[in-house]
Amino acid sequence: MVHNSWYVIRDSQSPITNYQLPTCPSVVKRRRVTNYQLPIPYSLFSLSFILSSLSFKKNTILLKHTQIKSKPWGEELWFAHTDKYAGKILRVKKGHRLSLQYHEVKLETQYLFKGQIKLTIGADKNNLKEIILNPGDKIDLLPGTIHRVYAIKDSEIFEVSSPELDDVIRIEDDYKRK
Repeated sequence: MVHNSWYVIRDSQSPITNYQLPTCPSVVKRRRVTNYQLPIPYSLFSLSFILSSLSFKKNTILLKHTQIKSKPWGEELWFAHTDKYAGKILRVKKGHRLSLQYHEVKLETQYLFKGQIKLTIGADKNNLKEIILNPGDKIDLLPGTIHRVYAIKDSEIFEVSSPELDDVIRIEDDYKRK
């Protein structure tokens, strides 16, 4: 049986935010809190605890610590990377955009947690459309889908995907990356 509990996530640039996370019954429930600050390592403790209680194959590689990867458009906070899935938070600075890209194998879901983005998306480069995403919106990106994120406001995107994090085929890039 899965229970919903309230957890607090806070980073150094956003106010305290409450959201529901499905958890294992063995996780202690916490009260809903509105004026309390927790550093990111503690806020991710709940997720780490849940992941550590799952059973994996003997040679599964787990990400032992969160990793922050600096990018010209902002940063990625990697909080999970196993042989079955990966999890990242993309922090995109206002006015910046990621490369126009697609993935050959990687399947990803992006959830806009904070900010506002313009997502360029389509099946081929000559037939792209633009949609505006607001907090709470999500998109599933199948392999082969061309996409690009442009931050209208400073934005945070939760991304969960299959584990092929190096599977990026860039079509265009503002920062001249290959």
